Amino acid sequence: MLSEELVTLEITDNDGLTAEYTVLATFSARSRPYIALSPAQNPETIELYRFNGDLDGEFKLDIIYSDMEFSEANAEFEKLRSEIDSNESVDGVYDLPAVTLTDGMGREYLCNIIKVFDYNESSYIALMPQNQEAENPTIELFAYSTDEDNDIATIEIIPQNIFNDVQKHFLTIANEE
Repeated sequence: MLSEELVTLEITDNDGLTAEYTVLATFSARSRPYIALSPAQNPETIELYRFNGDLDGEFKLDIIYSDMEFSEANAEFEKLRSEIDSNESVDGVYDLPAVTLTDGMGREYLCNIIKVFDYNESSYIALMPQNQEAENPTIELFAYSTDEDNDIATIEIIPQNIFNDVQKHFLTIANEE
């Protein structure tokens, strides 16, 4: 199943090194479970692993050593990706995870999550309000934090004194992708 919301994992390997990954999909090939991950430090890369466990609890990732097994897992993942490509919406925006924002007047706005990113030791989120013109879409940037104990995300306006720097950083990483 393709990840319907951004799920980020912090994974520690056997040597004690920790890295952050975004879960792209979990799927099966020949009755074996697999997971597709994208490392935060190199988001253009996709890594496939045999997956044992539950994302919400204990899990183990096994390296796929067999060329045949890797080919089968990769073919299944590519099949999932092609299904996403064939479901592309008319305005060119994929079915992205969405959040509902409520402004100070109580109005609600449904927004697609474009990217969650870090800059100067803080987290930010890029959102695109739905139901806007495809030719001139607006992307809004906000400060982003999560309370992992309560599974709550908080989105706040970025202070004006750092907004331009955050915006430049977002545009740089967006152009690289």
